Amino acid sequence: MDQESQVDRISHLPDGILGTIISLLTMREAVRTSVLSTRWRNLWTKSLTNLVFDDDNVLLLKREYSDGFDVPYSQRKGNLWRKTTDFVTSVNQCLLMLKLNNHPNYKIKKLKIHFFFNSKKYCSRLDYWFAFAIARGAEELDHSVLVIKYCRSPDEDELSAFPSEDVLLISPAAGHGISARESSLKCLRLGHNRLPDLRTYDFIFKGLKTLDLDNLDMVSDEHLHNVLYSCSFLEWLSIRDCYNLSNLSIEYPFCPHLRYLNINCRRLRVIEVNGVFSLEKFEYSGTIISFKFSNVPKLKTVFTRIFHSRKDGLGIIWSLTELPTMVPQLETLLLGCTRFLEAEFNPENLPTFVNLKHLTVLESGSVYKRSLMWIVNLLKACPLLERLELHQRIDNYKEVSEEVNHRPPKCPHENLKEVLVSGACGYVRETEIEIYLLNNAVELKKLTIDPRPRVYSGDGTWGSSEAIASWATEGRDRVSQLILGEAGPNVEVFIL
Repeated sequence: MDQESQVDRISHLPDGILGTIISLLTMREAVRTSVLSTRWRNLWTKSLTNLVFDDDNVLLLKREYSDGFDVPYSQRKGNLWRKTTDFVTSVNQCLLMLKLNNHPNYKIKKLKIHFFFNSKKYCSRLDYWFAFAIARGAEELDHSVLVIKYCRSPDEDELSAFPSEDVLLISPAAGHGISARESSLKCLRLGHNRLPDLRTYDFIFKGLKTLDLDNLDMVSDEHLHNVLYSCSFLEWLSIRDCYNLSNLSIEYPFCPHLRYLNINCRRLRVIEVNGVFSLEKFEYSGTIISFKFSNVPKLKTVFTRIFHSRKDGLGIIWSLTELPTMVPQLETLLLGCTRFLEAEFNPENLPTFVNLKHLTVLESGSVYKRSLMWIVNLLKACPLLERLELHQRIDNYKEVSEEVNHRPPKCPHENLKEVLVSGACGYVRETEIEIYLLNNAVELKKLTIDPRPRVYSGDGTWGSSEAIASWATEGRDRVSQLILGEAGPNVEVFIL
């Protein structure tokens, strides 16, 4: 190796460029750069603005904290204590180094703390970490901390409100206290705690635009009502798997800027939204409950996945019969089905979606067990529909019958231009709906068949998984043979 190739050119780069490189690393990787040379020592403390404290970034040898049920109880108990102590110590040391190596005006963008504590006594440290972040202009706080007592779920009285009222007693002179100046916090994500009364910290939370609540004790309907009252600039609200909440009411003048609302709480009984003129998207997963929507003129996108204890089809029927009258301006509907949708399900005489242009059906069926032709009656209720997506679920079964059922009578769809089918397996029965559309969607321009199942993650985001193994060997060819001959000259067919 020649001398030229041994020159450390990276270390000669300006601090600003090195800082940019470090900011792209995980926290663990960034901290480890200190051992490279004296040039790199503690450089990470001036470069990191996103602080992520979790198992992967804080605990180096996780095997030392084994808490599986194959480990004796006494050892599990000791491991949990040691794990919690090591975590708290590491976070304290990291924040101390950030404090000592930076200018008082040092800013951070995000503080994320995800950890399972074994004792509630450590939760007081969270207030100091929270105050540290707020005092340094943090815009996002992601906090999910669950107290676990020796491998069991916590009792209700073991949950802590975070932040606690004690956070206001932390002195700014200590270097991490909160002053009464306006906070920069825009995004707050809380999990596995008791919902605090944000009115106590109005100067901290009044600028919130995003509030994400997951597995929280909501205390009461009135408590959440008071919290929302203090968040006058809120634009994005999600409430998932929370309890002690039965009636959610958002009415003018509460949340006048709210654009997105996501609710997934099975114990909820009533959702009432009135006078939220800015609301554009509503997503709901849960049982059939009472919905009351009024004066929401911008609400044009809705996702529903309704569960029912007796027949899952009743949940879909509820969505298809209530939404056209409750939200007549609806343009985009994402309809979530369940794995146990009845084989004979076929909704009829549906009210008309007078403005619907984009329909997405998720987990549209088990193609092994039944046809997807129930979609036909749904299409008749959507005369202005321009785009249809059918995201099928893959079943690991062999097809029972190769026979295609009789074709339904022709029913022209004059506005449908694009169709996407994902999760294709290559079964004969799944092609029935595709053949029907090729023969009845007179303005159809594009049909895409994708073997990779797509999964909806919420708020317009999607994930996907691998195609079924038999697609490459036989499924694709079978589908090609069945549908390509049905396509007209103006239709592009893509079989991926």
